[in-house]
Amino acid sequence: MRALEMPCFDFEVAGAWTSEWCLEHEIVDFPRRNPLFERFVNMPLVLHRDDNGDWQPAREMWNRRMGPNQLPPGH
Repeated sequence: MRALEMPCFDFEVAGAWTSEWCLEHEIVDFPRRNPLFERFVNMPLVLHRDDNGDWQPAREMWNRRMGPNQLPPGH
């Protein structure tokens, strides 16, 4: 993996549950693949706090986006 960026926004906590969403951008240089693999993704996440107090992913979803200029309003 050549690069991975994943800024996250709009954290909301309600008891043992939280949600957020992230904009992922990754660049991967596979040995026998040309050109580079590049992907932009919207990723909403729902996390749940376990018995130890750690946040664990409960649900996530990936939606491909066309490029880097699709930022959330106000960000």
